[in-house]
Amino acid sequence: MRGAHGELTRMTGQVRRFDRFPSVDAALRAIHGEAVTGRGSVRRIGVTRAGEPLELVTVGSGPRNILVVAGPHPNEPVGLLTAWELVRLVGAAIRAQDPAVAPFTWHVLPCWDLDGARLNEGWYAGPPGVEAYHRNFYRPGLAAQPEWTFPLDVPGGRFDRPLPETRAVMEVIDTLRPLVLCSLHNSDVGGAFSIIDQDDPTLAGELARIPAAHGLPVDAVSMDTVGWPCSAPGVHILPGAGELHPDTGAPRSAPGHGTCSLHYAQRYGTRGVIAEVPRWEVRRPAVPSSPEAWAVAVAGQAEHLMRAVAPVEEALGAALRAAPEGPFGPAVQDTIRLARASATVWRTKIGLPRDPEAAEGLWHAVHDTARLLPLRTLGMWQRMFPDPSDVRAVAGPAGEHDSALLARSTAYAHRTFGALCEAFDAECRPTAYPLGSLVAAQLSAVLTASAIGDGAITPCRPS
Repeated sequence: MRGAHGELTRMTGQVRRFDRFPSVDAALRAIHGEAVTGRGSVRRIGVTRAGEPLELVTVGSGPRNILVVAGPHPNEPVGLLTAWELVRLVGAAIRAQDPAVAPFTWHVLPCWDLDGARLNEGWYAGPPGVEAYHRNFYRPGLAAQPEWTFPLDVPGGRFDRPLPETRAVMEVIDTLRPLVLCSLHNSDVGGAFSIIDQDDPTLAGELARIPAAHGLPVDAVSMDTVGWPCSAPGVHILPGAGELHPDTGAPRSAPGHGTCSLHYAQRYGTRGVIAEVPRWEVRRPAVPSSPEAWAVAVAGQAEHLMRAVAPVEEALGAALRAAPEGPFGPAVQDTIRLARASATVWRTKIGLPRDPEAAEGLWHAVHDTARLLPLRTLGMWQRMFPDPSDVRAVAGPAGEHDSALLARSTAYAHRTFGALCEAFDAECRPTAYPLGSLVAAQLSAVLTASAIGDGAITPCRPS
C-alpha cells in the first residue's frame, strides 16, 4: 500500500482482539463514549419499527463524507465491532492530529436493524457454536430488511414501502451525499468477498488483496452473487436495480422488496462497497469431476434441502394463522421460499462450470446453502413454538386440523434440529475465525474505499 492509502489503512494494525460479541446496548454505549472522547457527536436520525432510537455517530471534520452502515442484517454483528473500532481509532487519530484522517468525516450507523439484532443476542455472548447460533437465530424476510426496502421504480415493477429504518438512512444519504457508502455484512461460512456498485479496477484490485492480508480465504462465488460479473477475484459488481428485478413483460407489478442502499446512493455519484467476512471456516467434499456426477450431486443437495424443510413447509399456513403477529412466522416463510427457489435453480440452471475455481466456488455455495437453510428454518420454528407439548394450546382458535399439523411439524423440528447440527459439525468441522481478523478486514475495506474515493490512489493509465 502506498501514499495516503497506506497511511490511512495502517490503523487496521491496531484492531483489538475480541472473543465474543457484546450486547447491542453495551456496544452502543461504548461507541457513543468513543465518539465523545474523539471529539465526535451522536444524533438521532429516526426510530425503529419498535420505537427505539436510531443514532448516527460522526467523527472527523473533513470535507469528504463517508457513510458506514453496520448490522444491515440482524444475524451479522461483525459490523458492530467494526463500527466500534472505526470510531475508536479515528478518534485516537484525531487527538494525535494525524493528517491521514483530516480529509474525512465518517458517519457511522452502528446497528441498522436494531430490533432484529436484539432477537439474536441469545448467541452473542456464548462460545461460537453452530447449534447455539441457530437455536437463537433470527433473520427477517426481504420485505422486513432495512437494506432491501429502498424505493424501486423500473419497467415492470414498483416498490415504495420503505421501512422506518430505511427512510432514516435515505434521509442521511440525501443530506450527506456521501463520497463513499460502506455496508458491513458477514456470512456464516466460506470466505471473504466484496460487492461494488460499479466496475472500478483500482478499487477492486485493492479490495481483492484484503482477505489474504488478514488470514481469510476469498469467496470467488457466493450464493448471493451467482452469475454476477467480477472486477477482481472475490470482488463482485452489483447488478442494477432493473437487472435484479427484470421486466418480464407482465403488467406492472408490486415486487416483494425494493433496492438496496448502494442503488439508492448512486443518484449522488456515491461509490458503494459491501464488505462481507465469514464467521466459520468449514470443510466440504470434493467437487464432482464430470458433468454427470455434478448433475447427480447438485440434485442430491436440492433433495437434501427440501426434505429437511418439508414438514415445516407443510405446516407454515397453520403457523401463520396461529401466530400472525410474531416475527418468526414470516421469517420462516421467506427462508423456505429461498430454499425452494435455490433448489429449483440447482436442478434446472446450474451446470458444471469449465473453470475449476468457479466450479469449486459454486459447489461450496450449493453445499453450504443446503445445510444452513434447514438449520435456520428449524431454529426459528423452535423459537416460534418452543414447547412441542403446548402447540395445540397455542393453535387453539386455528382449528383441530391446524393443531395437528403444528404438533407434527414442531415435534419434527425439535427432534431433528439437534441431529442436523451434529451432522453439520461432523461433516463440515466448523472453526471460528478470530473476530479481530474479521473486524480488521472490514475496517480495511472501509478505509481503502475512503482513500481511493478521495483519489489517494489513481488508476494506472496505458501509454
